[in-house]
Amino acid sequence: MKEIIGVDDGLSGFRIHSLKREALLFDRIAILGLKDYIQSMYKLPHPEPLLASEFEWLFEQGIIFETSIARIPELESNKEYMQTFLSMLDKLDRYKDLFNRLTQYIDHGDGSYEVIKSEKPITPEEGLLMNFLQQEFASLRTRVVSFQIVASLQCEAYSLWQIPEIKPNLNSPLESADVIHMVLPRFPFPDDKTPWGKIIEFRNNIDNKRRYVALRRWMHKIVRDEVTINEAQLELEDLLNQYEEAMRVYRIKYVHDSLETILTVTAELLENLVKIKWGNMVKNLFEFKRMHVNLLECELTAPGREISYIIKAQDMFNS
Repeated sequence: MKEIIGVDDGLSGFRIHSLKREALLFDRIAILGLKDYIQSMYKLPHPEPLLASEFEWLFEQGIIFETSIARIPELESNKEYMQTFLSMLDKLDRYKDLFNRLTQYIDHGDGSYEVIKSEKPITPEEGLLMNFLQQEFASLRTRVVSFQIVASLQCEAYSLWQIPEIKPNLNSPLESADVIHMVLPRFPFPDDKTPWGKIIEFRNNIDNKRRYVALRRWMHKIVRDEVTINEAQLELEDLLNQYEEAMRVYRIKYVHDSLETILTVTAELLENLVKIKWGNMVKNLFEFKRMHVNLLECELTAPGREISYIIKAQDMFNS
């Protein structure tokens, strides 16, 4: 199965808990301007060296990596890529014009700079436009880089930014990027106290790797089925509900059977210690092992098991 990479934009800023959620779905995360973003943390009015060192550690672990926009000649015949690339250049010009009009920079010559606001106050409308252009530019930049990563690494790559205020037509055909933006919000945001080691351990768990592969297969299948975005959303919701209900029912049975076995073992233990009937004691102890195996078998055969990786992540990391 091909590696799947999420593409983020360091220039537009992001939060560490967002990276933790994205790391549950993506093998790696490419970040535009990563090194500049890390360096900026040391040069803030209130430096954040601990946060910078966390990003440096993630880089060393291969969870995130630096990327940039480069010219790839073979992509120039790709119509969708060229349309995205030209839109990015257009929005860059608008973004720069507005930003330069509203702010000025003083370059201190040591890699740091000071932003001076324009004497004319920024109107609420200009502030909203600035925010919109920044997000739109980040979306276009990361989409351009996604094309380039796919071409150079022969993997799957998707922008983690969506153009703001543009809602997809729910009756339009489903595409791979639609599935990503449909599935990713189902994953929880691990809080700041959740160590990265716990997320890495979750990803490396053998059973979770199996669940992850099943989720990726379903994501590919739903695109091949040529359904609409709305139909795909309904199917995902249905699978999540089916799996949660199946596991809820089985866990009730598991708890009931466990309690019954505990009471039986306790009663027979007192009797067998006197009568020395070790066979019954061993038989009852093995009953616990059988019930645990049954629980695992239920997970493998439960309706909605294709998306069980999402449920496991929710169970582990929901606050």
